Parts: sequence; C-alpha cells; structure tokens
Amino acid sequence: MRRLLAICVGVLALICGLTIAQVAGPIALVNAQTPETEPNDDFETANALGEANISAQIVDGESDFYQIDANATDALSLEVININGDDDVALRLYDSDRDTLNTDDTNRAQDLSITRKLPETGTYYVEVDGRFSQTTANYTLDVDRVTPNENDQFAPN
Repeated sequence: MRRLLAICVGVLALICGLTIAQVAGPIALVNAQTPETEPNDDFETANALGEANISAQIVDGESDFYQIDANATDALSLEVININGDDDVALRLYDSDRDTLNTDDTNRAQDLSITRKLPETGTYYVEVDGRFSQTTANYTLDVDRVTPNENDQFAPN
C-alpha cells in the first residue's frame, strides 16, 4: 500500500511539474505517527481517528480503545506492530453495537493484524488489550481504511 502511494506521489509530481516534497507534504500529514491520548480505556473514552499510525502503551493490563467512522464499501486493515514487552496483547474490532467482529490474540510479543470488510456504514471500535493484569507493552497501531478502488477484493459485486 505504501509503495503504491510513493509511486503515485512521484507520478503526480512529474505530471504537475512539482517537487515530490510539494506533493508528499500534505500526504505525510495524513499518515503521520500520532500519540495515544489517555484516558481511552473503554468505548466511551475511545480516541477518534481516521487512517493513522498511533504510538501507544499498555500499562498493567489496561485496554486502549479507538473509534473510526467507515462506509459499508470499505474494509479496515489494522496492525499492531513493534510490540515491546514480554506479555500478551490482543487486537479486537467491534461494530457500532459493540459486538466483536474479529480478534487476533496470537502468542507473546508477535505482530497482530485484522483485515475485515465492513458490514455497514457506521462507527467501529478497535481495542488493543493487555490480556493479563501484569501486561505492560509499547506498541504501534496502524489503521488503514481500504476502499474498493484501492483493493478490488473488497469491492461490492
């Protein structure tokens, strides 16, 4: 995805007679790394976000919640990477009714991912969960909203 974006930026710069920095500057702001804002330990205090790359930390087994608005034609691609800690972390995606759509809770300190076509337009919630009370870990959450134009596998038929 990022490689395609880099190619598009280069082509756009050539076509418009601009420098890559002039074209990429506004794009870089969209996917710049964003710090987590506490409190965000439940659905009510979830950090609102769009496509983002969030640097965050779980302390003493807490959960970090995020919310994103998306369309029924979209898919969400979620990745928890750079997990720095010895304890288990889980990644969950919830619908607007707060029902679990997907979970990735693989073994200790491994990257986690969920890619899911969304069933309807609405607000979705993402939880990064310290699975045990002693879980403390730094992580990066990468959130991408995949539209049908970006990935034909999610296009409605």
